[in-house]
Amino acid sequence: MDVAVTPPAIRCAGVEHTYPVFQERSARIAAGLRALGVEPGERIAIVMRNEPAHLEIAAGAARLGASAVPVNWHFRHDELRHVLGDSDSKVVFAHTDLVPGVAAALPERARLIEVPVPDGTAAACGFPPPAASRRPR
Repeated sequence: MDVAVTPPAIRCAGVEHTYPVFQERSARIAAGLRALGVEPGERIAIVMRNEPAHLEIAAGAARLGASAVPVNWHFRHDELRHVLGDSDSKVVFAHTDLVPGVAAALPERARLIEVPVPDGTAAACGFPPPAASRRPR
């Protein structure tokens, strides 16, 4: 008996998500963005390394009709402030270790969402995974 194997939708740093899992996660993100008041045509920013959540957040924004603005996670304060302000992003997603720098550059009207760095992503980037602060923003 031959069984067809469906390749994963996402494979990154030891994490694999099937298409149904990817769709479910992006749908939850779209619902969360809607609950935060993000409307179709508005923008959200993503200041994260390449990892599955980055793609899921971008797909969630697209499901809602919003645009995801990928922001280089190497940017420093002035660059972050310029891009975040110029993009007029209503919500900004950032990896835990990037939160202090992003928070300092965050426009007053934007909401910051902290995203933990997965162990595989931290290992691939050569640093230990930071402990999540779990502080509401």
